[in-house]
Amino acid sequence: MEKFAEHTIRGSGLDSFDRDPPPRCHPGTRQEIINQMELWINGSRRRKKMSCLVGPAGVGKSAIMQSVAERSQSPSTVLAALFFSAPNKRNDPSKVVTTLAYQICSPV
Repeated sequence: MEKFAEHTIRGSGLDSFDRDPPPRCHPGTRQEIINQMELWINGSRRRKKMSCLVGPAGVGKSAIMQSVAERSQSPSTVLAALFFSAPNKRNDPSKVVTTLAYQICSPV
């Protein structure tokens, strides 16, 4: 696992100390998109196994997904999460798959 970790984006995970404090939505805001993401997570008829929230820098994607992940957190719901951050050098697209695979394989 140590060799595997060398090929990941360190500090990009949901509960990483490098992201402390993580961005969060103000209570009561962005409810429509949060509800849509939760419906996708809990949807019994969803066709896709992975979802990505995409948008311009600074619009609150990380805050939205942090809020969704924290509300949905259970071993069967959130297997892995990756939060890019260009200013913090957590943005290497060549390490996305290995980072997610590492998180899935890591003991809790």
